Amino acid sequence: RIEKISAPPSTAPEADGLITAVPGLLMGIRTADCLPLLIAHRSGPLAGAIHAGWRGLSNGILERLSERTVEGGWRPEDCLVFLGPCIGPCCYAVGPEVGERFGRHFNGKTLDLKAFARERLTALGFGSLVEEPLCTRCTLSMPSYRRDPSCGRILTGIVIANDTGCHP
Repeated sequence: RIEKISAPPSTAPEADGLITAVPGLLMGIRTADCLPLLIAHRSGPLAGAIHAGWRGLSNGILERLSERTVEGGWRPEDCLVFLGPCIGPCCYAVGPEVGERFGRHFNGKTLDLKAFARERLTALGFGSLVEEPLCTRCTLSMPSYRRDPSCGRILTGIVIANDTGCHP
C-alpha cells in the first residue's frame, strides 16, 4: 500500500510507501537489505519513498507506485526514481518459493532485486533511474539484516523544498 500524505501524520503510517505533493514534508523509508526507492517529479511537486523488498516487489508495489503517480496527475516518464542500496545478487540467496516469482532475475540460488525493479520501472514508463550500486551485505559500513539481524537501519528520504524542487 502507498499512502498519499497531505499533512504531517501523528503516527507513522502502516504502508510500504508514502508520496506527497506538499513542500516540506519529509518522506522516508528504513531498510537493512530491502530496496529503498525515492521518486521525484522533474518539474512539479511530487516526492515519495517506497520500501521494495521481495514481498512488495512480487505483490505489485511498483505497479501501485505507477497508479498513484498517474492518480496525482503526474506522468511516470517525467519522474526520476532513485534505487538505493540493497542486498545484491552476490549475496541474496533465496529459496525457489521466493525466487521463482522473479523469473530470470533468479538464477536458482540468488535473486537480483534491483534488476527486477529496474526492468519493471522501465516497463511502467518511468523515464529516469539513478542507482546506488552498493550491496548492503558486502559493504560492512552499511546495515544488513542478512549479515547481522540486530543491525540498525538505513534511512533514505526525500523532501520537496519550498522552491518546488525535490532534494534527496
